[in-house]
This record gives sequence, structure tokens and C-alpha cells, in this order.
Amino acid sequence: MSTKNLNTPEEYEEYLKELRITYSFECFKEENPEACHLLGDWFSQFRQPKEAIEHYKHACEKFKYPRSCYKYGVSLVDGKEVGAETDVKKALHYTSMACELGEQEGCWRNAQILQMEKMFPQALEQHLRYCDMNHYFSHNSCYDAGLILRSPEDVTSVPQDFAKAFQYFSKACNLDNFKACHEVSAAYQLGRGVEKNPSLAKEFLKKAKNIQDGKLS
Repeated sequence: MSTKNLNTPEEYEEYLKELRITYSFECFKEENPEACHLLGDWFSQFRQPKEAIEHYKHACEKFKYPRSCYKYGVSLVDGKEVGAETDVKKALHYTSMACELGEQEGCWRNAQILQMEKMFPQALEQHLRYCDMNHYFSHNSCYDAGLILRSPEDVTSVPQDFAKAFQYFSKACNLDNFKACHEVSAAYQLGRGVEKNPSLAKEFLKKAKNIQDGKLS
């Protein structure tokens, strides 16, 4: 049934049922990894998270479908909220797998989970690695690396290094992370990790606002 012919709620409901049947057939009979993932998305869209998670797990473990590994890994962080499994160690495993399989968001989320668990030295190592990958989510890892490096050592167990923090904030800012541009502005204003320069502080504050407002140059 084409979506162009969906003129009534009943026709739309029938279309959705057919879509689920199609995904199920292609996943389990034809062993199509993308169909298995889309079946997970189907359940997720209709607020059936436990079923969605099971299909993401299936697509990841059987076919190593990158996006499914990422979504399954993320679900393991707070699965108890939807009555599913929660296991941070597994979450790290599957987000790392997603990253290695080419799912860029998995790289950043893997480091973010380490950071959330206060495993700051390991998180920094991963953030620095992903920052240098120059992929879509690199700006997040560059920014988070800067945050860890400028934080007190008694909090992170990582030596505080304002100069290195400035370096990674600058890279994230160049990748249009507005929060990082705020950090660069503050560094110039305070002379933290870089020579004090009020003029550049204003320039980067303006850049942060432009990025936030969607006025990219």
C-alpha cells in the first residue's frame, strides 16, 4: 500500500501493520540487518521500548549492525526506566563495538558513559581519540576533553592542564560547538591557559552567540 493512498485513519493503521509485517519478514526470513534495525525503530516509534531493545540487540549480535549496537548500548545505561536491563559494563562494550563498526555517535557516547561513571582518566583517553577522528561528533569529544582537563585533579584524577584544555576547547569551537567557544572566550578573558586578551574574549563570545543562534559564517 502506497502512502499516497492513505486517506483515512483506518488505511494508515493498516499501512503501519503491513510495514511491521514487511520488516519482520525481511529480518527473520531474509536475514536483512537493516530490516531488523527498522523493526526496532518501529517498536520505538510506538512506545514499546522493551520490544525495540530486543530487536536492536538481535540486529547487533547476529549481524553487527552498527546503529543497532549503538542503540542497544545506550539502552543499557537506563534500561530500568522502561523495565529493561541496565548494565553499564555492557553499555560500554556495545557502544565501543558500535564505534569500531563505524557508528560515529557510538564513539562519543562510549566516552560519555565513562565520564558519567566518573572514570575520568579512561573517558579522557577516549575523548582525545574521538576528537582526533574528525567525524561528526568530534566536537563533543573535544569539548568534553577540555572540561576534564580544566577541572581540578582531586575531582577527576587527571592532572589539571589549562593550556591543553584551551587547545581542545579551541578545536571544538572551530567545529562550531558554541559551548566550547564560550570556554575559549572565558580563557582569553581570564588568561587561563592562554595569554589574556579581552578583545579575543569578545570575539569568541560573539562567535558562540552566532553559532547558538544559527548564524554560522
